[in-house]
Amino acid sequence: AWPRAKAAVMGGAQLSGVLSIVARAAAEARGQQVDEGADAAMRAAVEGQIEAESLPLVLSGMLYDDGVIDPRDTRTVLGMCLSAIANGPI
Repeated sequence: AWPRAKAAVMGGAQLSGVLSIVARAAAEARGQQVDEGADAAMRAAVEGQIEAESLPLVLSGMLYDDGVIDPRDTRTVLGMCLSAIANGPI
């Protein structure tokens, strides 16, 4: 990953929206009122967490990728990867 890259399966706003829909459906099934304040707090917390955890240094630290590439080294890293692919066994 490059230093300014972000990676996530789903963005924070999308994930918090899905969780809100699920929580609202669960509350409705139980016959309870939805606490709008708690819902807004949950959405903000999820969005903040996803924003923080989608940064490249965090992802590399959790071994989700092979590390952060200095943009100045992109050509060298890409060349090494293509060489490994071209010379590796099929």
